[in-house]
Amino acid sequence: MRYCGKIGYVVTVDDDTTGICESSTVEKVAKGDVLTNHLRVTDGVNINPDITISNRLSIVSEPFLLNNFQNIRYATWRGTKWAVESVEIALPRVILSLGGVYNG
Repeated sequence: MRYCGKIGYVVTVDDDTTGICESSTVEKVAKGDVLTNHLRVTDGVNINPDITISNRLSIVSEPFLLNNFQNIRYATWRGTKWAVESVEIALPRVILSLGGVYNG
């Protein structure tokens, strides 16, 4: 299955005029493949059940991705932002493992 979506990075931006560092979210479009597609619904202590996916995305690497892989926070999948739990560099691709819904 093919993947095309946005990858969200949280980067720190230094304002030269004030000297204050702020976090900013940058989204970049990424393309690749869905390696695994798995959905898990668990009843917890919340009113609504928790939804977690165990998807793994194989993304074609590009310079911004390789220079900022440590700042990746989420990937969009079917209209929802999912938290990225781990990043594996496997050039020429980067493997993202997704987890629960991103609430950042």
